[in-house]
Amino acid sequence: MPDSSIHWDNSSPILDFNKTTAYPVDLRQSGTPHTVYVYMTPYKPDELKTVLKKALSGYKREKRDIELIREDRAVYTPLCDDHFVKLGNATGTPVEQRAWLDKRPQLKPSIVEFTFGGLQIDNPEKSEDDTPFDISLDSDGTIKTFQELYDPETDKIVRVNMNHNHAQPTEAQYRTYRGARRSKFVQRSTLWTVTEQHSVLEGLYDAVVQSITGACVDGKPCAAATKADWISFVPLWHKLWVVDNIFGDLVEKNV
Repeated sequence: MPDSSIHWDNSSPILDFNKTTAYPVDLRQSGTPHTVYVYMTPYKPDELKTVLKKALSGYKREKRDIELIREDRAVYTPLCDDHFVKLGNATGTPVEQRAWLDKRPQLKPSIVEFTFGGLQIDNPEKSEDDTPFDISLDSDGTIKTFQELYDPETDKIVRVNMNHNHAQPTEAQYRTYRGARRSKFVQRSTLWTVTEQHSVLEGLYDAVVQSITGACVDGKPCAAATKADWISFVPLWHKLWVVDNIFGDLVEKNV
C-alpha cells in the first residue's frame, strides 16, 4: 500500500499532493449512510481539462426553440475508473470492490466530486466593526482552503488546512482572467456550448501563487524557494477555485 498522503508537523496535518489519498465519502446502504474511505491516486491536469470540456452545459437551437443541455455528470466516470484504488473500510478485495462499483455506475461521478472536487474555501466572517479599509496594508494575500481527509496512521478523519499565499495580480492578469472565465458560445451545427480556458486559469495560478502552507510534494514543503519543484503537482481543481478567489476582489453582496 502506498505511503499515507497525510504528514504531520507539530500536530498539524499536511497533505502530500503526490500520494494516494483516502477521502471520506458517505454512501447509503438500506437507507443508512455509511462513511467509506475511498482511496484515489492523483490525477493529471490534462485529465481534468478533458473532462471539464465535456461537462460544460450548452444550448441546442432548433428554429425558434432553445433547449438547455444539462451538464452530463457521467463524464466524471473515467476519473473514478482510472484512479480508484480501494474502499478502505469495506468488505471484499479491491478487485471485488471495483466490480461492485461497476454495477453501480451512478455512484462514480459523485465519488469524483466528493474526492478530487472536495476542496472548500475557508471564507472569513464579514467584519462587523467600523474599522476602515486600510489601503496601506500589503497587497499580497492568502486564500485559505481546507479538505477533510482520512488518515490511516491515526485512523481518524482530519481537517487539512491549506493556505495558498499569492502575490498581487497585475492589471494584465486581471484582463486575462476575465477573458478566460467569460462565457463564450461556439456554434457546432445547432449546438452552442459554453467554453472556458482552463489552461489559462491554471497559468494564472502558477504565476501568482508563491507558496502553500499545509501541503507538500513527496514530503517536501511547497515553499517559495522550491516553487518549480511542486507547482505542477497542485491539483487542477484546487487551482481553479483558488484563482476565482484571488481575482474576485469585489465581494458579491447578498441581498
